[in-house]
Amino acid sequence: MIDDELRFNIVNYRLFSARNSLGEVLSLSRDQYFNAAISRMYYACFHAASALLINAGIEARTHTGVRQMLGKDFVQTGILSRDMSKFYTNLYSKRQSSDYDDFFDYTSEDIDELYPQAVAFIDAIEKIIKG
Repeated sequence: MIDDELRFNIVNYRLFSARNSLGEVLSLSRDQYFNAAISRMYYACFHAASALLINAGIEARTHTGVRQMLGKDFVQTGILSRDMSKFYTNLYSKRQSSDYDDFFDYTSEDIDELYPQAVAFIDAIEKIIKG
């Protein structure tokens, strides 16, 4: 169990990491590293999602655990929309493909489609955290 000050610091650091990773997405995309941009986009959302869980005192140790706990504690309760949850799950699948699949390449169009959704996901989580 972590104390309130440490929790506050971890949550803020994860939110900072989420925003920082979004900046990396833009840099990677500009240099046409689209698979890496998808991966960083997922991690931006992962950092935000884990910040939300930590803020609520919920511990998840894996990527799957974060998705499950986010669904259980925030989507099923109506705090976070199902569309946001679907986006996050879809982005996880895309990150898996970008990192592990052979002969698989994302394009600038993929980034253009997903980036605004990632920003909206992180904005929604920050709004929940800040109440």
